[in-house]
Amino acid sequence: MERRRRSRQAWSALAILALGVWVLAQPPADAAERSKDDVVVAFGLLGPSLDPQIQFAVPIYALVRHIFDSLVEFDPQSKIVPKLAESWRLADPTAWEFKLRRGVKFHNGEPFTADSVKFTLERVIKPETKSPQAFVFAWLDHVEVKDAYTAIVKTKGPYRPILSILATTEMLDPKAAADPAVHGLKPVGTGPFKFVEFLPNNRVVLVRNDDYWGPKPKFKNLTFREIRDNSTRVASLETGETDVIHNPPPEDLPRLSSNPTLEVKWVPSSRALGVQFNTRKFKPAEDVRVRRALNHAVDKEALIRFILKGMTTPLRAPVTEEVAFFNPNLKPYAFDPELAKKLLAEAGYPNGFSIALGHPVGRWVLDKELTEAIAAQLAKVGIKSTLTALEWGTYLAEHAAFLKGEGRFDALFSGWGTITYDADWAMRFNFHTSNRVGYANPDVDKLLEQGRAAIDLKEAERPYWRAQEIVWNDAAWIWLFKHPEITGVNKRLKNFAPRVNEYIMVRDSWVE
Repeated sequence: MERRRRSRQAWSALAILALGVWVLAQPPADAAERSKDDVVVAFGLLGPSLDPQIQFAVPIYALVRHIFDSLVEFDPQSKIVPKLAESWRLADPTAWEFKLRRGVKFHNGEPFTADSVKFTLERVIKPETKSPQAFVFAWLDHVEVKDAYTAIVKTKGPYRPILSILATTEMLDPKAAADPAVHGLKPVGTGPFKFVEFLPNNRVVLVRNDDYWGPKPKFKNLTFREIRDNSTRVASLETGETDVIHNPPPEDLPRLSSNPTLEVKWVPSSRALGVQFNTRKFKPAEDVRVRRALNHAVDKEALIRFILKGMTTPLRAPVTEEVAFFNPNLKPYAFDPELAKKLLAEAGYPNGFSIALGHPVGRWVLDKELTEAIAAQLAKVGIKSTLTALEWGTYLAEHAAFLKGEGRFDALFSGWGTITYDADWAMRFNFHTSNRVGYANPDVDKLLEQGRAAIDLKEAERPYWRAQEIVWNDAAWIWLFKHPEITGVNKRLKNFAPRVNEYIMVRDSWVE
């Protein structure tokens, strides 16, 4: 906690310094008045489905959390607290028993029971579900229904991070979710808001669930909008059309901050940004000297200073400081283009090579601009990049192919948000041999297996620290920086704050 407090203080200092050197624009006209019962949130993307298991993007995780509940959840201080499960215990090394909350109903009137837990968890791993999250649940064996309000989750082996995974897993109604296509367009949960309307890649409209089992929202109508264009998204906040916008560009923050009706809020994010290599497909990246060369060729401090306006810091490990088991002993790769050229020559590429580099547009802060700048820096050491901008749906399809060593890209500008606050989420799914991108190190595999099997937190720290050290020195990615989690907020919305895991949560907010 002390390390996290110091990190946030450092971020505040950075942000104040950055804002201090910007020229502030004149504030726009007063925002239009809207009902206190209406809250509108704008993301850069929404996606094609609201089925919690048929997506893998943090904005959608946050959106569906207003419709659904999980067994446990993270509170604003990142602590796991009860939700649909009132209590839990480790019954034996491979069995977790959950006592469920009674009297909870789904929006269609069906009761929430242990059968709901069994259906939800076993559904995600079935091949016919085609869930992009299936690999996250490879630890799951099955779920036993002890009685209507007791579920026993059986794991294939000791699995320490189970609670952090379940904190990101929404519970489903077996009847409503029987048809994934229908459920993705008309979701049914137990949460504080009920579904009203969904126009894919456009907007989601929800209404307060007045029969909610927990504290009821203090406003009635909640709308999520997809506004991909940065300028249009910022303008929607300035004109009063929206109450919260995600990822406003850093260059617009002085103008937003100078508006007396608005404020800019941010926290250090648990998302690591980088360039991911397709080492199965792209031969140069098989050589660690090439991967290290590209790390030394990218001037991360310049990208942060000139594009992100000082609002983040370079990565110091494969996970960020906000994640449990972060290794504090590693250092960023120094910007050294001459060393990069030397390493490339030693690897047999004195004249460089060509690389097909893809990137999304609008998913992360200035992702397009950052990728273009990285390509320009790589060109100075002989790396010729062919850039392709991808809308989010296409990016996800290309990334799925990429993970199989297929597709048209040698590398992708990528990010990994550790929404569980646990190093297992990032390290296992990106750097274990089973990650499918081609990075493989048997020593790392053994360490990660030890870390996830160590129920005692102190026992888990050593293997995770060592695994991070190996992966870092292997230059598995071009390591960049933490993604700054930035939101623009209308001051009429109270009790809202961005979260380290990038969840935009307004269900406990209200309007004055």
